[in-house]
Amino acid sequence: MLADALGIVTAWFTAERIADLSRALVILVLGYGIARLAGRGLARFVQRGGEGRPVQLVQRLTTGIVFGLAAAWALAELGFQLGVLLGAAGVMSVAIGFAAQSSLSNLISGFFLFGEQPFRVGDVLEVEGVVGEVLAIDLFSTKLRTFTNHYVRIPNESMFKTKLVNYTRFPIRRLDLSVLLTYEESFERVRPWLLTAADRAEGCLMEPEPLCFVKSFEPHGLVIQFSVWCRKEDWLTLSASVPREVQRVLEEHGLKRPYPHYYLHMEPGAAA
Repeated sequence: MLADALGIVTAWFTAERIADLSRALVILVLGYGIARLAGRGLARFVQRGGEGRPVQLVQRLTTGIVFGLAAAWALAELGFQLGVLLGAAGVMSVAIGFAAQSSLSNLISGFFLFGEQPFRVGDVLEVEGVVGEVLAIDLFSTKLRTFTNHYVRIPNESMFKTKLVNYTRFPIRRLDLSVLLTYEESFERVRPWLLTAADRAEGCLMEPEPLCFVKSFEPHGLVIQFSVWCRKEDWLTLSASVPREVQRVLEEHGLKRPYPHYYLHMEPGAAA
């Protein structure tokens, strides 16, 4: 029986078939190397457009496509009829498509996200109540890290369909502070004090200039909105310094305030 098996193997591995196998193997090895180089090269080209672009997604797509072409060439060298294989692959794709509609939807949504680019790696997003920094944009999902250091994976379909808030898309951000005064106090008297607090606050920009206006009239007092601007990287510094300076300047002038003294209205991405 062993002799029969050896005979079959010897009869199949002719010099012509060995040559075909060698060519196919060389094509696969070279194709893999070229695919890796092409993926890295295109990723570097995309990265030149700015930090945070979906470099990982581009690299993986390019590598997969180039290696797939190399594999098809290798199969052709082995004598496989690509037309028949493609037809079978088409039937199989339909079957797999019904079984994996969610995955295909996430894949297609990933392509749309790549084209639209509503966010980049490093941006701070709010999606479905989750706020975090973008770690990676992959074929099927986007990975976030929350400010409590939790790892969150969100399918690309959700990223594409759901309302998404990008807190760090623009170079500057605004912080809104609500100050509550008694009706005995004068807004015109308090306004310059608040502007002084903005001038003292660390990270506060004078252009755009701070805003200070009457927001609403409540039963317990007058609500003044005090809004200041900062560079997005100074958000934490500003959110800590502005309330401190407001409290300090009001205490310096002996301002009478109802309870609560004041409260801070902060965006969900305050930790960005």
